[in-house]
Amino acid sequence: MQTIAVLAVTQLIGWGTTFDMLGVMGRVIAPDLGLPNEVVFGGLSIMTVVGLSAPAYTAVVERAGPDSKRVIAILMLLTGLSSAISWPVLSKLNATVGWRTTFLIGAALQFFVCLPLHLFALPRPIAFAVDGKAPQETPVPFSPAVQRKAFVLIAAATTISTFVTFGVSPSLLEILRQSGASPDLALQLGSARGVIGISARFLDMLLGRRGNPILSAAVGVSLMVSSFLMMLLIPPSTPLLVTFILLYGFGTGVMTVARALLPLALYSPREFGLQSARLSLPQNLANAIAPVIFTAILDRTGVGTAIATWAALAVLSLGFVLMLAMQVKAATRMCEPI
Repeated sequence: MQTIAVLAVTQLIGWGTTFDMLGVMGRVIAPDLGLPNEVVFGGLSIMTVVGLSAPAYTAVVERAGPDSKRVIAILMLLTGLSSAISWPVLSKLNATVGWRTTFLIGAALQFFVCLPLHLFALPRPIAFAVDGKAPQETPVPFSPAVQRKAFVLIAAATTISTFVTFGVSPSLLEILRQSGASPDLALQLGSARGVIGISARFLDMLLGRRGNPILSAAVGVSLMVSSFLMMLLIPPSTPLLVTFILLYGFGTGVMTVARALLPLALYSPREFGLQSARLSLPQNLANAIAPVIFTAILDRTGVGTAIATWAALAVLSLGFVLMLAMQVKAATRMCEPI
């Protein structure tokens, strides 16, 4: 519980004072600095290159071992509150003290709260081997060649899906406004997105070790695809926007958990850190450019073209997830007794 408590606090502060902050104030900062929106959102590119949540999940696996799925789901359930908490607070701070002072407050929280907790409050990692033997074997009996192919499929599916979500999130309020929502409604719906995502994470927490990350990934991306197609095919209205947030919020919540847990579906806890680090490299590179690319698409071509782009990418991600599921099913069948 100490691990969960420490990482929950630092992840809430970390996401709230970085990624979520520009989602609220990015388009306020840009005109004050005399810069295009995509240049300001390029700050997220720098942030995403240095790691995000992958180190936190590795820290969990190092301390929870076979119980990591449940612990990660609990951690993600708590940190899913980030945008729901930070967006209203940041909006109020920006209106009261301005964006510069708000940024200084965020920096102080990082330095005086997050840093000491990481340095002094995390428990020691558990041992991963007893008498030279790993406590848990690889969950799926892949041959080396098939395992490499499965890794590529995971990397492709997660990189594309996170590219979409990281591209959408900073511009979500603007998307809602361009789709007919008032500023107040857009803020309410944007904040609700985080709460809706938590419900998906709560389901994964209840499932614990019984959960299937591959199935979760397929469900999550399918809901994202459905939400984008609705926005393209149905005339704008408040009920449409509410339904969009429900589907998109739940889909991204499911996919966020699945993305973190997919390595545990194919690799043992001993291998989790290495494989997660390898998967995080293409994800971080994609995340680094997603806010800039999607901001440029939205500003220059409009909300319709932007949503169509996201829908196409989500369909591609779903295809890779389904291919991965087929690989796992085939490998499992080969090992079943005749």
